[in-house]
Amino acid sequence: MAQFDFNRINLNGFGTFSFSRSTSDKEYVAYAGRVKNKNNFVAGSRAGLTLNKRFDDHWDFTLQFLAKPDRDGELSPQVDLFQLTWTPYSMLSIRTGRVRMPLWMISEYYEVGALIPWIRPPDEVYASLPLEELNGASVNYKMEKGAILAEFDLYGGAGNMNTDGASSIRGELNNAIGASFSLGHDLLSLRVSYLQGTYTADVYTDAISASSTPGTSIVTNTRSSLDLGHTYFLSLGLKSEIENLLIMSEYAKWKSSASILRENQAYYILAGYYFLEKKLLMNFTYSALTKLDSQINFYSGRQKSKTIGANYHVNSNIVLKLQDKIISPEGVTFFESDPGRSDIHIYEFAVDFVF
Repeated sequence: MAQFDFNRINLNGFGTFSFSRSTSDKEYVAYAGRVKNKNNFVAGSRAGLTLNKRFDDHWDFTLQFLAKPDRDGELSPQVDLFQLTWTPYSMLSIRTGRVRMPLWMISEYYEVGALIPWIRPPDEVYASLPLEELNGASVNYKMEKGAILAEFDLYGGAGNMNTDGASSIRGELNNAIGASFSLGHDLLSLRVSYLQGTYTADVYTDAISASSTPGTSIVTNTRSSLDLGHTYFLSLGLKSEIENLLIMSEYAKWKSSASILRENQAYYILAGYYFLEKKLLMNFTYSALTKLDSQINFYSGRQKSKTIGANYHVNSNIVLKLQDKIISPEGVTFFESDPGRSDIHIYEFAVDFVF
């Protein structure tokens, strides 16, 4: 009879408790959570628990639960990762199940607030493809040459790709196949990622009409279909940390074969500097949604933002953060409706933790 070795189970957790408030009465509904000019203690909050069971030197299993804000503004639990990994030798690993795609520089720890410099990562870039995991398989191969580590990932499957805004989109990316190439060094990391697939979705929109009772209205939820056909995604990213200086930047381009939504492009640049023996990080991010070729009225416009942040590492497990995201919208972009042309601030405070 096989023995169950409890000592070979690793249990880790992470989370964020946050406060958010914007200066607009139009709800901001990007990927990182919904916020408007009311106090909000949910929009940027989340909590996760990861269980890893290693069976031997070649096989292990990972299960991750994640609770984060849903469309109703409540923390909703879900299975974020569910994967079996085979590592025939140290440089090669094959995963199957619900696997995370290496689309971004921060893909491996996107939800772990303590490991990223923002409370609200640049929506202009990361909301361009609201998809982190696929139900499928991935292959990872590593090569080391001195201080340089090169990694190649190939993955495929299908995954849900949902967004909320002026309308709610519930869709699926099928026949997805992607690849990623990364180079890592002590001073510089680079990543190039590509993904393609076919995307179809249901679009839910609230239509308001007058009722027979004076001063009242009727809200009717309508559903329509959205078929973007073949879609293509490309991202380029870099990260450099030289002594106390931190530089990060990513560019994303998303295209489809449908005339109704042809393309969007976005980028961000972050510059930060560490003080107090790297306990305090002061950072500034400029981000822009530079191109949106769309005929869809609820997904249109452009947006720029400037984010000023301060992160204080209390210890290796707790990080305190303050952030002011100043948004300059041109159209609906990530709001529930057109917020006008005035700059909008999103003020946030967060406590990140890991254990």
